[in-house]
Amino acid sequence: MSIVDYQADELLPDSTLRLIGAVRTYAARMQFFLGVPNTLMIAVLFYNDSGAIQSVFPTVWHWVAFILGVIVPAAVAIDRVLLHPAQIIYNQHQNGHENRSPNYRETMENQRKIDAVDERLERIERRME
Repeated sequence: MSIVDYQADELLPDSTLRLIGAVRTYAARMQFFLGVPNTLMIAVLFYNDSGAIQSVFPTVWHWVAFILGVIVPAAVAIDRVLLHPAQIIYNQHQNGHENRSPNYRETMENQRKIDAVDERLERIERRME
């Protein structure tokens, strides 16, 4: 087996993985709030350091308006059309492994119970014939 065949859920307890997942989730959510002012500050620095940008946009406010009116909507569209569906498909692939997803385990257990009930029902129907 190669290193990519191993997953953390085979080695670490669920409580540790839950904590790691929570930290990652909340850190990612905070990036949005930290990213907006950071992006605007970087845009202002780019404007001040780039003669090419200054030649196209007469003021820094025009440059920021271009970023907010063109670049951000384009990034949102790319995220909505390509990245979000790709992430959903990848997450479903990861969740599809047995013993990884509680929902998958419950679904498989329910399927086994349904199969057992079907077998019993078939036996009863055969006896009644």
